[in-house]
Amino acid sequence: MYFAGLDIHKAFTVGIIKTKEGELVHKGKFENTQEEIDKFFKDFPADKTEVVMESTCVWEHIYNKISSKPLTNVTFKYKEKIKLFGDFHEKRG
Repeated sequence: MYFAGLDIHKAFTVGIIKTKEGELVHKGKFENTQEEIDKFFKDFPADKTEVVMESTCVWEHIYNKISSKPLTNVTFKYKEKIKLFGDFHEKRG
């Protein structure tokens, strides 16, 4: 099982993917286009990947793009509640 954390901005998203044991297996910054989102998730099976997105004012367009794919396990959390993925500042680098 994989767990993806997304820090969403207006023009881009920073994402990380970890295993259930907490091992970082993928991270990156990508533009908020369908092509770039697909590229970020391409090596991770939809039925084995859960997505946690920061609940911000610009989440809807990313949610629509992700949920148009088989990635249906999408959860929203407030920034301060996301502990599994560590410090958000680390992911922005």
